[in-house]
Amino acid sequence: MSDIESLIKRGNSNDINAILDLMGYYYQNEDFTNALEWIKKAISLGSSDGMNFLGVFYQNGLGVEQDNLLAAQWYQKAANLGNAIAINNLGFCYSNGVGIEQSYEKAFELYQKGANLNNEDSMNNLAVHYESGYGVEQSYEKAFYWYEKAANFKSSEAMFQVGLYYHFGRVVEQNFSMAVDWYKKALNAGNPDAYYNLGVCFENGLGVEQDYQVAFDLYRKAANFGNTNAMYNIGVFYLNGLSVEQNKPEAIEWFIESANRGNRLAVYNLFVCYMDGVGVEKSYEKAFDWAQKGAYLGDSNSMNALGFCYQNGLGVEVNYQKAINWYSESANLGNTNAQNNLENLKSKL
Repeated sequence: MSDIESLIKRGNSNDINAILDLMGYYYQNEDFTNALEWIKKAISLGSSDGMNFLGVFYQNGLGVEQDNLLAAQWYQKAANLGNAIAINNLGFCYSNGVGIEQSYEKAFELYQKGANLNNEDSMNNLAVHYESGYGVEQSYEKAFYWYEKAANFKSSEAMFQVGLYYHFGRVVEQNFSMAVDWYKKALNAGNPDAYYNLGVCFENGLGVEQDYQVAFDLYRKAANFGNTNAMYNIGVFYLNGLSVEQNKPEAIEWFIESANRGNRLAVYNLFVCYMDGVGVEKSYEKAFDWAQKGAYLGDSNSMNALGFCYQNGLGVEVNYQKAINWYSESANLGNTNAQNNLENLKSKL
């Protein structure tokens, strides 16, 4: 008799542990129909894990029609039985208005309850609420406390966040070595976000000996997970020949990849490259297009660049009023170059 056949036999005899294992087995194998059958059986035996799992299925439309209201109701039933995972899931519903009226206060209460039951996701979410002041008075100190506690429960996201607190010296003394240690722990625990931050540390010698090659390798890994800042930095490395042979066209490709995913720094640098003919044929028209794209993304440097294009007729017809408008938009965001350009242009009119 195979292992799965043995589990089915035990499940049919109402062995709740076997039933829960079968739920997980079929879920992992994306056989949601069979998973649902065992979930229902678990619920018939009063299992809060089964109730929570059914909530997950309704929330994500797995084998059933997607229904956030039913998802929240099943989370509530499981939460009423003290299921820590369901308590956290119900908190998520309240925090995001999923199947239920949004309430940061109720979400906070649920996350607090889940955290006190040692649920690491609730600890993380509680930290986020303290960090952002959602449903509670903002407190970076309490946010750090819960991130650190969740990290001790092996939460990779919490490890990463603790690293950020040490990196930027938020409520703790800035300590790059500690930041690096926590980023490494986060990576080892499976958090890919730490690749980029660790790359920044190696690029700039923060808490570690500066090593462009290690930084480049980390940026490549981060880029594989879709990190647009890493893509941009790879472009910078190719542009300047840092640990790799200088290749300006390759740099442009990375800038474009990052920019097309909404990275404002990459967008602005493409404006600069097309204005100066770096890695590409000089084109004021394309420079204008990138400046416009960056401006619409809310980047103050791109807004200033767009004003400059309108003032000087670069890639577009001269339009002083539009130049003034874009300089003003940029200046209102604190861009001193735009403030100077605005004053200079107005003095000439």
